[in-house]
Amino acid sequence: MLVVKQVDAANQNELAYECYEGAQMVGRLTAWIRPDRTLEARLSNISIREAGRTLMHKLERDASAYDLPGLYLQSADEKERDQFLSNGYEPVTPDTLLLYKPLKNS
Repeated sequence: MLVVKQVDAANQNELAYECYEGAQMVGRLTAWIRPDRTLEARLSNISIREAGRTLMHKLERDASAYDLPGLYLQSADEKERDQFLSNGYEPVTPDTLLLYKPLKNS
């Protein structure tokens, strides 16, 4: 079972989450607020595919709770981008790794 924990971020204007399977960290997410009140996130250290989806789902719930209008995800590569296209994210421009998902509360 995957467990997500909020952890200390490198900068005070960032959020950071880590995903664990048992005692092993299997992914990390860092996010920051953009000037338009959306969040932009980046995944790192993803060792199992489900960790990325679990981390982004946690961020979506938290962003919705704070009434933020949407999320950007800076994908690491085409494979990661394609994983999130089926989860409601859309490319900002064609052939970009930057994806956007409007949140339902907006």
